[in-house]
Amino acid sequence: MKIRPLEYDLSENTINSVDKVTDENAVLDLRKERKTKKGNTFLMFNKDTSKVSYIVPILHQKKFYGGKIPKPSSLFLGQSIEFEKKASEYLNSFPNTVEMTLHQNPDPNDNPNDNSIYLIQEQEYYKFLMYKISSITALISTVECFVNETIPENFTTENKQTKIVGKEIIERHWDLKSKLKTVVPKIKEIIDLKDYEIKTNKFLELSKIRNEFTHMKTKLDGKNMDPFLDYFQQLINLNLKDKIAETKKLLKLIENN
Repeated sequence: MKIRPLEYDLSENTINSVDKVTDENAVLDLRKERKTKKGNTFLMFNKDTSKVSYIVPILHQKKFYGGKIPKPSSLFLGQSIEFEKKASEYLNSFPNTVEMTLHQNPDPNDNPNDNSIYLIQEQEYYKFLMYKISSITALISTVECFVNETIPENFTTENKQTKIVGKEIIERHWDLKSKLKTVVPKIKEIIDLKDYEIKTNKFLELSKIRNEFTHMKTKLDGKNMDPFLDYFQQLINLNLKDKIAETKKLLKLIENN
């Protein structure tokens, strides 16, 4: 997964203006700049590509290091993929971390069979779950950022109270479902709306799992079961690779149009 930098196109006039005010002999004291200013974000102009990007240097072992600030949606997608890889690594390590076997027949003299449950080291199992949850969370953030990035600055629409609202209100106060189902079809020409609806609904089901873990309920329900057990079951049986692939297809469907 190649994470893309956050870049903006520059006009020829802007590049020429920068050239006119640039002093190639100027000396910049980064340590002094960090002390005197609240922020230390720098703009990097690339005349070869006619693009501008951002750099926030970090001081490490008395030297400054940095890179181009990434496009948020691209960063979150890369994060989700990396977390999936770690979850898969822990899953593949399960056979080497078995501590106990629950046989179908409780007689300890029986040989284990395919119906047995092999209990692995608890901390290894919990790390597996941590990475699965983190991968899903990053995947939801991917779409949230992507949709916000897609909304034009001058876009307006009616809310449920028939009041006209703009990009800032939509970004901050509309839920993801409303953005995907209401806003995206208005700002993008979705040719196959049925396919878009199917992909959107699949993603929103995944989002529901994330939301349940974020707002975990512990009160017992009518079945005398903790309500979050159902979502643990969904999480554990979830194929992350499939969900990442489905999300990529959804983003591609929006972006290509």
